[in-house]
Amino acid sequence: MNKVYGLKFSWLVLVLIYCQYNPDEDETPLTIEPISTLSIPLDSLTPIPTTRTQLLDSQQLVLLNPKLNALQFYEFKSRGRLLKRLVFATEGEHGVGQISKFFVHSPDSIFLLNAPQYQVYLANANAQIIRKYSLLKSKIGPNTGMPDPFPLSEIVTHRGKLYLASLPDLHPATKEYYKGKQAFIQLDIKTGDFAYLFGYPATYQQAHFPNQFTMHSFAIIPTLDKIIHSYSADDKIQVADLTHQQVEEYPANSPLFGEIAPLKSPVFDETQNNQLGNQRPRYLNIKFDLQHKILARAALTAAYDEAGHPQPTKGSLTFLNEDFKKIGAAVFEENHLLLNFHFQAGYLYILLENQESEDEMVYQQYALRQVK
Repeated sequence: MNKVYGLKFSWLVLVLIYCQYNPDEDETPLTIEPISTLSIPLDSLTPIPTTRTQLLDSQQLVLLNPKLNALQFYEFKSRGRLLKRLVFATEGEHGVGQISKFFVHSPDSIFLLNAPQYQVYLANANAQIIRKYSLLKSKIGPNTGMPDPFPLSEIVTHRGKLYLASLPDLHPATKEYYKGKQAFIQLDIKTGDFAYLFGYPATYQQAHFPNQFTMHSFAIIPTLDKIIHSYSADDKIQVADLTHQQVEEYPANSPLFGEIAPLKSPVFDETQNNQLGNQRPRYLNIKFDLQHKILARAALTAAYDEAGHPQPTKGSLTFLNEDFKKIGAAVFEENHLLLNFHFQAGYLYILLENQESEDEMVYQQYALRQVK
């Protein structure tokens, strides 16, 4: 993963800074308070999942094991047991190739994405494929988009539709990349029809950014029927009505940095482009907590300084309410892997980087507190 992104995903100790990072006027501030850690043992066949996990309402954690092309279900509690391992064939009648990401809709309804194949598979609890969906209507070209294989975004279902981030099938150093509407895919689970929704925001259409910044994340607020877009280079979030596809923007900046500097001109050399990307901060994933009705947007400072030397990074979570008003933030200095955080039963869980052991994954549990 580090080779793809050129990033260092490491944070240290939580620092609560809501007093320094003022919430919007008349909004009740929010902080998070560390409670305990939760450790789940892993066997020798399972690498620590820095990304691609899902926390189910049934208090089960599901992870993608790329070594085995398998989904593994664990009890989400300290010393939680491995409950089930579903290994998926790469070839044959029930073959899915290499799984890029997944979404467990129910125990017997599991969606699997193979991004390079432009395919979504619906599997049952026995790893059998019961339906295939194609995400191509024509030959790959300037009017198509590849479903996003990167870990910033997730698969989400809402009102009979499945939503995926996607990447236009164009060179990201060109202006044409950002002018289309291929940034999201909406798939009708019943009919199999799909459509592209939304394009990149004005920030991208008015400037050039390193190719790494094409990545984006989203969350859906089901009660509002709205989709929330978080783009890596934009300090604002885009909020879109799923029915009318009207888009509004709201400030959601990190307390760690200001506007992300664009490139002076397009850079087509991949090595140089990647280096310039590593020297810039970025926004990561965004998630919605249904219980507290808050959004959390993750961000990361630059992994390299302007001279190209590695440097310690900091991460942050910016919190917003359902009205998209900022209500607080938290900063992490090392060891918190913000590409892997979850809300569950009133708590926030963030995966910790474990440098001492590779045979367990450890989550830090936080309580959400509103300051009166």
